[in-house]
Amino acid sequence: MVRKNRLGWLITFALEYIFIFILSWLTPLYADDLLETHLSLPKIFQVTWNDYNGTNGRFIGQFIYRILDNLPAVLFAILNAAVFCLFTWLIFKIATRNHYNLFKYIILLACLWITIPAFGQTILWKAGAGNYLWMTTIILLYLLGNFSEELCGSSLFKHWLVYLMPILSFIAGWGNENTSFAAIILSVFIIFYQHLVQKQPFKKMQIINVVFLIIGYLILILAPANHNRSASVPTIFNSSNDTYLSKLFIACLNVILTLPKFYFVLILFIAIMALVMKKYYFSSLKAAYALFFIVAGGLSIIALIVGPMYTWDGGRAYFGGIIFLVIALFTLLPDNLQAFMGQSVIRYAMSLTVITLLFIVSFGFAGWGIYDWYQSSQAIKQRYEYVQNQVIKGHKSVHVPNFSYLPQTKYSVNNGLADISSDYNFWINKGYYNYFPGLKKITP
Repeated sequence: MVRKNRLGWLITFALEYIFIFILSWLTPLYADDLLETHLSLPKIFQVTWNDYNGTNGRFIGQFIYRILDNLPAVLFAILNAAVFCLFTWLIFKIATRNHYNLFKYIILLACLWITIPAFGQTILWKAGAGNYLWMTTIILLYLLGNFSEELCGSSLFKHWLVYLMPILSFIAGWGNENTSFAAIILSVFIIFYQHLVQKQPFKKMQIINVVFLIIGYLILILAPANHNRSASVPTIFNSSNDTYLSKLFIACLNVILTLPKFYFVLILFIAIMALVMKKYYFSSLKAAYALFFIVAGGLSIIALIVGPMYTWDGGRAYFGGIIFLVIALFTLLPDNLQAFMGQSVIRYAMSLTVITLLFIVSFGFAGWGIYDWYQSSQAIKQRYEYVQNQVIKGHKSVHVPNFSYLPQTKYSVNNGLADISSDYNFWINKGYYNYFPGLKKITP
């Protein structure tokens, strides 16, 4: 299908790449990004290892982030846009089982533009891109590599690449507390489904890869940083005097209720497409794999109950879980969408209406989101120019006004993030001291 419409695919990928390249290139550094500049490779390794033992167990994601943070802006943009295109292609490939359709891919892009949590912070912010976009892409590569026949219906890896899978599996496990957890759950589901339902024998390499995935995950969750962090931030375990059972029940309920609050339309469409598939083109394979991704994605979000309560906001921490739910939604779509739509006038009219509304909403989000991203980025850059000019003049203490524009949407890099404080030792303030050599004090 790709070969039949090669020009269309090339144009779509080119536009996608250019769009993300521009956003990545022109998005300014912010917060954590300012703290980690001017680092050599050995220093990056040392700081990341200190993180693992101090405040953040995500060694791989933090290492990638610091590498990205110390690259020239244009090189970061080149790489980040490429990874984003790979990310969307992996989602599409897993969800469609080699039934490639350009129209469906464009629908996926529109859907992702709307549903990706905290877009500015998970895709464009270097600290977020390393930990969410890049790590989730690695996890999707693991899924596609370890289960290519199950998810895509064909073996995609050359023979020698199979022996690199344990390394990729280990890295995917040591990635993200809830998304790597979802990958483990999904792996178990697929292996036992193939064995118990499809009557296929266990595959030795798949089991080995899952073991490496779990080892990586154990190194992640057993990091000293996770213990230190849980003791210093509000969690269900230190928030009240209720019993643990009561705390877990209330926390599960609260986290589950955030899904319809922030992602009601996505959940609604998954339910609708499940009913449509059951009535018009039922496939036990589609149903099984969609259910696996729904459960794994849902559990990855529910797993947030053991983390800081401030992450229950539908933002960055939901990234992997929402991506799994998007995969479930597109798994439920008919393999040949145009053929399904063309089977009756009513079906065509209803499908076209829904798709048209999706594109209208997506373009609306794009227009407002790009405007908000641009204005907030300009406000940040204006402040940086002011601070730089003050430092050049010899001022070591700088007073700055509030941003001239405050972000309104998830597409801005600083939406919901902290700003500088009157406490000049606040960590955000320290980022300015690192980024602007000679600056000793900054206050609002």
